[in-house]
Amino acid sequence: MKVKAIREYEMIDVARVLCACMVVLIHMGFGNSIAIIPCVTRQAVPFFFLTSGFFLAKKLKGSGNALRTCWRYALSVLLVYAVWMIIWLPSIICDALAEHQNASLFYVVCIVLRRILTAGIAPYWYLLVLAEGAMVLALIINRKWLGWVFCVCGLILNTLYCMNLEDAVGSMIHRVFYTVFSWENNVIMSGFPMLFIGALFSQNERTAGSLKLLAVALMYIGVIVAAFLLYPSDNALYGLPFGQTEAVLLFAFCIMLSRFSTGLSRDMCVLFRNISSVIFLTHTVMLKIIGECLHVWDPLIRFAAAIACGILIMITVRTVKWKPLMKVFMVKN
Repeated sequence: MKVKAIREYEMIDVARVLCACMVVLIHMGFGNSIAIIPCVTRQAVPFFFLTSGFFLAKKLKGSGNALRTCWRYALSVLLVYAVWMIIWLPSIICDALAEHQNASLFYVVCIVLRRILTAGIAPYWYLLVLAEGAMVLALIINRKWLGWVFCVCGLILNTLYCMNLEDAVGSMIHRVFYTVFSWENNVIMSGFPMLFIGALFSQNERTAGSLKLLAVALMYIGVIVAAFLLYPSDNALYGLPFGQTEAVLLFAFCIMLSRFSTGLSRDMCVLFRNISSVIFLTHTVMLKIIGECLHVWDPLIRFAAAIACGILIMITVRTVKWKPLMKVFMVKN
């Protein structure tokens, strides 16, 4: 099958911008007051993982050395993660000192290292998990059965973790993952499964007619509605199990829609891709500045300002065209 050019997946780039805006909503805490929002926004980061797995698999098809390609990709992502961790290091240290006031210096240092090396901070944990997932994908790229095993086990653990089981098994799962990863957002439960599924989409890509497209759209809406009706007051259960299902359906819809031309040029698709990357990477900084420094707490103003600042930064970075800066913001020409 002929490999499609990136420009032929316009709807993925459009969905990326929407998902970046969803991530902003997550970190603004809208879900605490408007129950339907977590039902929609929790698909955002899983969608990014699916997209990364999809296009990484396409790179591997044309690569002479799949293992080297995955390792180089992981290293480039880790370098971006390292820069953002350096930027946030003062905040990480202050948080550790505030939360563990009576602890020894050695303990605080261990907490900081654990946060950086295994847990990450929102939203940059995505970069850490993406790099880890790519390295795992490199190791099992020629053993698809092993990928299925890791994927299914991760999804099962994810579901059990989010169910907050109180028996011995549930308690053990919570203890292990809280101690090591701090939360369910890790390579085992969220990173590798979505990357692997994205890679499967790339290897088994199919177009579909209008009826199948409508069926996927209806299933997508149905999952969102089901999440809201089943758990109207428990934001935790809107999390990864529902979010991952929504993301897979949304991604399938975007892929299936690729048979229809949207008229978007390649430059416009790259622009959308850059906007989504910069908003994702900068919005927590912008929200912190807007709220704690400028004392602006109106939700609509904060949301609009975070998006606008991200777009402005993206335009500035593309205008300057300094390669290190472009890498830090994951901006492409």
